[in-house]
Amino acid sequence: SEAILKFIEDKKIAYVMSCKLYANLQSSIYSIDKWQALGMGIWITEMEFKQGGWSKPRRIIIIKQQEEIRKRATGKRLTSLFKLEDIDQDKVYKTRYHAFVTNQDLPANEIWEQYKRRG
Repeated sequence: SEAILKFIEDKKIAYVMSCKLYANLQSSIYSIDKWQALGMGIWITEMEFKQGGWSKPRRIIIIKQQEEIRKRATGKRLTSLFKLEDIDQDKVYKTRYHAFVTNQDLPANEIWEQYKRRG
């Protein structure tokens, strides 16, 4: 929530937190064209995004994983908005996504590695 993020930011604490994939974020993710490969079936990108209720845009790191290649892929599918026939079926139904909000300036792949090591 905005209150939690503002509290952490006011204290100058570095953070990486999972983001809920609300419909507006899903729509933004769906329209992303540029992804950097991290390995077979896994890609990363980032964007500035202002979630509803936030006072300002924040840095969002997004991971996408192809389920057919990465059998243990975790994350969510982009199904909230996309029930139409003119969509990329693979992008919506065969791919899983994670989104993280951060205030750090590290490269996106380092943010991902940091998040995976959380305890």
